[in-house]
Parts: sequence; structure tokens; C-alpha cells
Amino acid sequence: MGFTGGMPGVKVLGVLAGNDTPIQTVAAWAASADLVIAADGAANQLLKAGISISAIIGDMDSIDPVVERSNIEFLEDPDQETTDCDKLLVHVRDRYPDSSFALAGIEGDRFDHVLSSIFSVGRILPSTRLILRDGFGWYVQSKSGLDIATVPGQLVSLIPLTPCEGVRMLGVRWSPSSILAPLGDLSTSNEATGDRVQVTLKSGAALLIQQAPSYRVEWL
Repeated sequence: MGFTGGMPGVKVLGVLAGNDTPIQTVAAWAASADLVIAADGAANQLLKAGISISAIIGDMDSIDPVVERSNIEFLEDPDQETTDCDKLLVHVRDRYPDSSFALAGIEGDRFDHVLSSIFSVGRILPSTRLILRDGFGWYVQSKSGLDIATVPGQLVSLIPLTPCEGVRMLGVRWSPSSILAPLGDLSTSNEATGDRVQVTLKSGAALLIQQAPSYRVEWL
């Protein structure tokens, strides 16, 4: 499918090579997306599962021969100073700036890749929604805040990516410290008390992890 940059409402699914998210979950999101973009070796897993891919981006050092012979659009970028995750995120940010973007496959790869990808998303495209094996990840910044739907008893964790001040969480059982830091206080395994959880920060950036059935597709 062809879409022009900036077209609002386009649903884009990015997929990394981590395989902890059940392939059935990835397939459900892919079936409902307008575009599916794989980062390098993720294309191997998707094609084996019969999932259609719109484009593959990366340095192409992990592509199986059968993928190379396909008619999928290849967006090769040999730059070794950026990761394949970086390349995917920059492509989506620049070409589909008004899209609804979700990213799967961030878990289950090498641990350094997982950590790198978490920070890459926060740095390049923090509006991304992470599709996890048993929930979702949401980036929170001081200029925007976050408001998500929940059910009572649902687990939520707020993990600071940078030092955060003026932290407020509404709709949770335990109010976190107003100051959180990567090597300081965190808020893990908190519980939602109602149908909404709201997070605001005066400064800093954090990742909110929501435990939920991620196979249920709901685009923003």
C-alpha cells in the first residue's frame, strides 16, 4: 500500500526482532495496520508466520535469502552509528508524522538491544505505543503527560528514564514519590483504583508499563 507522508489516521506497526511477544499478537496488530514495517531480521520471523510486510528497513545484515528474493520494499541504510530500531523510528517520524504508531518485538532480543531500543524510542519518537508480551508501554514527558484507560486492580509501573521531578499519579493505590530517578525511587507494581490513570511530570521522562492483554487491538 502507498501512503504519502503526513497523512493523518494511518496506522503503522513497526516490528523489531525480539520474539517474546506471541506471534499471534503481532499478527493481530499487523492485520489491522495500514502499514507493517520490519526492522531488518524481524522480517524473517514475520514472513515465516505468513504476515505481510510493507517495507523492511535496516542495514540488511540479518535478512534470510528467501526474504531477499521477495517483492517487499527494501530501505537499506548501512550506517553503523545507528541501530535498526533507530532507522525504523526515524523513517516513521519523518515519513508518517501524523500516524498512529505502535512498536512490537522490543522484548526477547539481546538485553543490550532491549535497553538501547527503549531509550531510542524515548529519544526519537516518544509518541510510540509499545506492544509487550503482557501489556503496553507508554512514554511520559513533562510537556504532555499521560491519561490511559484502566480497570480496578490493573498493574501499572512508572519507570523513570531520566531524573523526574513533580511526579503525580492519579487513579492508583499508592502515590509515588514526587521525585523519581533511574538509580533512585521508582513506582513498580502499583494498582489502578478506577477506570483512568493519569501521570504528569514537571520535568523529566518516564515509561509507564500497563499490564493488559496486548492481543486486543485498539489503535489510538
